Amino acid sequence: MKGDITFKILKAIKDGSLETIDLLTAFLLSGYGASYDMILRKSDEISSKRVSRSDLKKIKSSLSKDDWRKINNRFNAVLSKLEKDGLIEKSKNKKSIFVDITDKGCEKIDELEDRQKSYPKSYKVVKSDNPILFTFDIPEAHRKSRGWIRDVLKHLKFDMIQKSVWLGNSKIPEEFLDALRKQGLIFFIEIIEITKKGTLKKSK
Repeated sequence: MKGDITFKILKAIKDGSLETIDLLTAFLLSGYGASYDMILRKSDEISSKRVSRSDLKKIKSSLSKDDWRKINNRFNAVLSKLEKDGLIEKSKNKKSIFVDITDKGCEKIDELEDRQKSYPKSYKVVKSDNPILFTFDIPEAHRKSRGWIRDVLKHLKFDMIQKSVWLGNSKIPEEFLDALRKQGLIFFIEIIEITKKGTLKKSK
């Protein structure tokens, strides 16, 4: 989901002040798409010296200069954005650069955790008889819910036609509708079934 890499980095930083070089090593050793637990394990191994800095050199030597530059640039770009957004702060000593999480960063973790909890990947993807048009116009007061709704629609294999207009061939799970009702968002949602005869059928 969107924000996943931000969540993993912030969680890794929150659980212990890390040198940027150690954080990069943990991500590289864990592999692309690794879980937060895997990254944290690698971070612990690095902190306890069970993994040496030579591991980073081995990884670097196994990559082309171009690939290494892309990975390193992307990693630094993510850290720079987090710092610019006030989610982390850097500190230096004579030899190293450390990163620490801010209060705002802790709030961001809570926000992302809440989104993950409210995004049950157990939502079953069931093909519908007709295409479904899902549109929403969420007020600014509930703007955080927009990302969650988009995440669910992506999971249900819907395609974005416009920013708040999505089309798919999956049924809308009742559990998702219940979540929308509980959050008071159902009033800002339109779900339309496109029948074979070309008519539109609204459902809630």
